[in-house]
Amino acid sequence: MDEEKEDFGIDIGKILEEKQLATTGAILLIQNKISEKELLKARESQKEGENISDTIQRLGLVKKEDYDSAFKEILSLDQLSGLPFDPELIKEVSYKFMSSRKIMPLFQDGRKLFVLQVEEVKDDIPSHLNLLKVFGCQFSRAILTTKEDFDYFLDVKMGKKKFFEKTIDIKFDEEDGFDQLQVPIEAERGIEEYHEEDPAVVKTINMLVSSALEEGATDIHFEPDRNYLRIRYRKDGMLEDKDFLPDYLSRRICARIKVMSNLDLSVNFKAQDGRLSVPYRNKEYSFRVNIFPSIYGESVVLRVLPTEGAVLPLEKRGFNKDTLTKFRGLISQPNGIILVTGPTGSGKSSTLFSALSEINTSEKKIVTLEDPIEYYLPNIVQSNVDSKRGHSFASGFRAILRHDPEVILIGEIRDLETAEIALDAAQTGHLVFSTLHTNDAPRAVSRLMDIGIPGYLIEEYLIGVLAQRLIRTVCMNCREPYFIDHSVLEEMGYRSKDPEKKIRLFRAGIKEGCDCQREEGCRQCRGCSECDHTGYRGRTGIFELLVVDEKIRKIIRAKGSSDEIRQAAFASGMTSLKTDGIMKTLSGKTTLEEVKRQCGTL
Repeated sequence: MDEEKEDFGIDIGKILEEKQLATTGAILLIQNKISEKELLKARESQKEGENISDTIQRLGLVKKEDYDSAFKEILSLDQLSGLPFDPELIKEVSYKFMSSRKIMPLFQDGRKLFVLQVEEVKDDIPSHLNLLKVFGCQFSRAILTTKEDFDYFLDVKMGKKKFFEKTIDIKFDEEDGFDQLQVPIEAERGIEEYHEEDPAVVKTINMLVSSALEEGATDIHFEPDRNYLRIRYRKDGMLEDKDFLPDYLSRRICARIKVMSNLDLSVNFKAQDGRLSVPYRNKEYSFRVNIFPSIYGESVVLRVLPTEGAVLPLEKRGFNKDTLTKFRGLISQPNGIILVTGPTGSGKSSTLFSALSEINTSEKKIVTLEDPIEYYLPNIVQSNVDSKRGHSFASGFRAILRHDPEVILIGEIRDLETAEIALDAAQTGHLVFSTLHTNDAPRAVSRLMDIGIPGYLIEEYLIGVLAQRLIRTVCMNCREPYFIDHSVLEEMGYRSKDPEKKIRLFRAGIKEGCDCQREEGCRQCRGCSECDHTGYRGRTGIFELLVVDEKIRKIIRAKGSSDEIRQAAFASGMTSLKTDGIMKTLSGKTTLEEVKRQCGTL
């Protein structure tokens, strides 16, 4: 190589910096497979539209075995320093994405994007697709290196470190050192055909599902837009963006999910519901599938269903001692109706199945009628409503009464028909569990009256209403204490025993030096790696239990308001949702901001 270093009037380094030579030539050059003179000759002889690698081989400048060996090599740190690099590209991608996915853009050559990637994750197609979308490229080509060298190289290019002189042994791999992904950017929506074994689609779905399970997501959202397919995960009740894929993948991914869920591939103009199962890490995971038509295609949501053994005991749901004692008293009654209320995703079904699990003994027969079944419990009879086949709530309930149960669960009171079913079951001496959508416990009575249930039936058979929310718990690894005045809690209706004393609460730790200027911090300075820099890890429940006693019955009989029921319940010792949340805040389990987010103006 040394004897070839003559002055040809052209600076090879400058040409590389200006991205006038493809990465193929740069790699051959830094690995001493070709001289600068030969590389310049190839550049001058390059035909219009011809790739530099094709030119080099056409001219016979590099032997085929030398060319092949160059592309099997995992580049070392000192070799990486000689590659072309466009610093403007990494400004378009977050450091967290590059660091966690072990992939970063190097430079763009027309519609081809060259990226640096760790060898162990070279099959991470979603990351390639995400970068292709960001930079509007058609092809991606990965240059491979080790995890250690990637991390160091990334920190250097992000300005966190400086290169140092060292000699690193060249590492070889038997497999090809590059992954090339070709995607038809010009594919028009609606004309592509679905192939069941489409490797890109299969691998993309597998990667997204496995990633969601690893991160503890409860829902995966596939949302088609005008120019891309947006992927979002719901974790601890909060949605967050995960990936943006090319829009042409939208129909192919949706079609693949339909096949896996046994749904109709030909139907794309109305909603469909299904279920699918996938094996992962020696466990079988089930997903509830909902497909909903939108103006840019079909939107898909996969809900991760609880696995076997996922039903927690009641004491681990987040009940305070007094509320738990009262609730256990209600579920041990021989008959009556117990309702659990709250918005969608507030954990109503989870609490009900924890209650069923506690009373599930050999002396009791428990039958459920659900739409759909989410939890599976041993030794109980569970039935899934299927109106298309004639198995409705009404017909199913008539069959249940002939099935000789002690306890009945009706998935949800949605209308007058399902409410009457629950009351009929209670009238015949059964203990009935169900759910209802109301903001708090006292409003459940008004809701039942609004849908047509007479007050005298409600006051006779309703024995309790449990309202609940799920709130995120603060990360124990990075939380830090701070102090507030009593007046802050007083504004939320909570009175302290010692109003003069400062109150100690906890929040996510905030690293100094970030210029976000936000009190709660941002994803770069807030929290830690264990909580994914959110400051929260896991969720717990906050509860409000209305026990229907004689005072409450008199108010219902007199058609009293929800406010009257609420005041009577407080007088009997009911703890409100907000108060339960503040108590958990004072004990260091959650934050005041999280309680405000969930309870609002309650």
